[in-house]
Amino acid sequence: MKKRALDLEGGNVALVGTTTLLDQPADYDKLLQALSQSATTAPGFFLIGRLDEPHRTANITPVFEAGRGAGAPWSLSTDAFGHGPIVDLDLMFDWIDAVLTARLPATAGAPLRAMAETAGWLGNRSTGAVSTYACYGAARSSASWLPSQEAALGWQRMAGGSVVSSNC
Repeated sequence: MKKRALDLEGGNVALVGTTTLLDQPADYDKLLQALSQSATTAPGFFLIGRLDEPHRTANITPVFEAGRGAGAPWSLSTDAFGHGPIVDLDLMFDWIDAVLTARLPATAGAPLRAMAETAGWLGNRSTGAVSTYACYGAARSSASWLPSQEAALGWQRMAGGSVVSSNC
């Protein structure tokens, strides 16, 4: 992961992390605007702890759902343990690594490679089931988008699901 982070220097990739900015609504609005402007081109990962304050879920979920409804390659995960650092970091870094592997060019300075939403996996946020994009049978616009099978299986472990569909 460190090598991949160094590969980003001078590139067109940003890794952004934030908390829910409840105490600074103006900053939160700026973040939402930025996310909206990059919704369909920039993969994103949202994390909520099941034991988080209700405002965190109330702030993050509609942003995620609006982006997914517009075709954003975004994932939302709820940590049943309330942000257990090891579980969260493993899941996020696997997801980030899969995105960077797909997006970073083979030659330094070349443009980022595009990621097709249809090449990923989807996770059902209600059941924890994961499947390839082609095999997903529910509304894709509310599912978590996952960049690889490994990321999908990691997301599923946190979501508590067991169904995996890759052949349809």
